[in-house]
Amino acid sequence: MFKKLILITIFLALVLPGISQDNEYRIHLGDLIKSKGNAYAFALNQNLRTTDSPTFAGLTLTAPLTLANGGTFPDVAIGQVLTSGGVGAAPAWSASPTVTGLTIGAGSEASPSLLFAYTYPAGFFMSAGYAGVGYSYNGTQHAIMSAYGIDMVQVTDRIGWGSGTLLYSDANHYLDQRNAANPQGYRIYGTYTSGTNYERGFLRATATAVEIGSEKGSGGGTARPLSFYTDGILREQIDISGSRILTGPNTQTTTDGFATVVVTTTAAATATATNLIPAGVVVLGVTCRNTSAIAGDGSFSGYSVGDGTDADRWGANVSPLINETTDLTDCTITSVPIYAAVTSIVLTQVGGSVFTAGGTVRITVHYSKPGAPAT
Repeated sequence: MFKKLILITIFLALVLPGISQDNEYRIHLGDLIKSKGNAYAFALNQNLRTTDSPTFAGLTLTAPLTLANGGTFPDVAIGQVLTSGGVGAAPAWSASPTVTGLTIGAGSEASPSLLFAYTYPAGFFMSAGYAGVGYSYNGTQHAIMSAYGIDMVQVTDRIGWGSGTLLYSDANHYLDQRNAANPQGYRIYGTYTSGTNYERGFLRATATAVEIGSEKGSGGGTARPLSFYTDGILREQIDISGSRILTGPNTQTTTDGFATVVVTTTAAATATATNLIPAGVVVLGVTCRNTSAIAGDGSFSGYSVGDGTDADRWGANVSPLINETTDLTDCTITSVPIYAAVTSIVLTQVGGSVFTAGGTVRITVHYSKPGAPAT
């Protein structure tokens, strides 16, 4: 009888405390008396706090998990590992976790908190936090991306597109675009319809020069002038013909310009570029280039270049050979003329009586034109 009483006492000591406990914390007696061949299973519903640091070996968590503050992980996959790929390759993950509306720890714009992490075998990971997403490689943070943009942490870091466009910061307050010996350029568009229909400006470096300009597409767009401003005021403009217009403080202007045309000879003694000289200009010079050979009858030897009143003002007996050119050394005048009204350039054959039809000469007037101020 005494032995039975001892057994009953031990039984009640083991069973009654488990029955009196809340179901969340009790240990099932059946689990204690399972065969030793089976693993023990415990139902432990622990209310973990952010200040706790529990360690679980071989623990499997299933969604949703409820946090102490009432928030939940709608879908959780912890420690997702890159199973293939790598830097520069398409990654393959062991799962696709989704975490929504969760912040762990305190974050700020300067130091975002860790929200989740994917681990590459080489130690690369990206983490999202209160203020943005950070990038680290081998334990060193290189960049932070937030609502304000991308902050490159180290001077040696770069931003790249493809394999040819790379941006660096070689020194504080400088932005550098370079890629070994490959020339670099920058384009800004006014309009863009397609790769052949656009209007844009460019800044580029070539092997021989630094170039600034405007251009249009081969399939559409309008040629635009290139303008330069100081203090928000237009100071200089190069129009689409290549003329340069300087603007002073009261909108007075000086235009250094060109007027050019190709004249074709006929069976006549002269060939005329009608009204090629603008009104109100100082003509700095007139130059010519034979775009084809020039011929004439009789003892024809060439042609002269004048304005209809002075037959050889800018050239006398110019060679008729193809690609022959003239410059100021061919002039017969020693001062620049002023033309108040539009005036024509006249070519006159020398040595014969008429030109042979079909010869072509490009004539260019080089001039300067002042403009009065508006105020």
